[in-house]
Amino acid sequence: DLALLFVNGKILATNKPELKRYSFSRNNLFLQTLPSKKITWNIKFANGVAEYFLPVLDIKGRLVSVLYVKEDITKIVDTIRRSILSKRSYNFIVDTTGRVLLHTDRTKEERENILMMPNLRGILKVGNIKNLKEVTYNNLMGKIGFMKNKYFDFVICVFTPYSDYSFKKRMHKKYTSIFYNTNFILPLYGILAGVFFIGFIYIIII
Repeated sequence: DLALLFVNGKILATNKPELKRYSFSRNNLFLQTLPSKKITWNIKFANGVAEYFLPVLDIKGRLVSVLYVKEDITKIVDTIRRSILSKRSYNFIVDTTGRVLLHTDRTKEERENILMMPNLRGILKVGNIKNLKEVTYNNLMGKIGFMKNKYFDFVICVFTPYSDYSFKKRMHKKYTSIFYNTNFILPLYGILAGVFFIGFIYIIII
């Protein structure tokens, strides 16, 4: 769904006629976008829905409108859950509070928090880098590859237990090369980049 909004929250134009009767004047994300002139978002991985509010600026940097985008990410999210590296590996995404937003095991979504796991919570303190760490997760020892997204404050994680490989030493090299090219990473960045394809953080009106 797409809608171009007046700064009072009313809809100027939309591709969904049913939205024309709706006002965003009390929407918290919309209200955050107005003074900040920055993109705001709400990505609900478990529900397969992503919403974005993008500020529209004129050439002098004045806010003239806001672009609302609602995206169905169900198929992409399902791909992320399924694209595991081995039989007992897991893909998951956590926010900066440690809350699990998306997981191969759907029962853990919105219920598990890695802050409660001493050997995992340290990855939340890591800066905008990618890294590998030896951890125990779900009673299995193995490697976790993780990468923090600097724009959306998500930590992308892929865990694979050593027991899924014949030799621990040989596994590290194989895991490292696969993690950063995995089918899991690409669909995720497809979600995050989708809004920027429609319009960069600031859409300039000339």
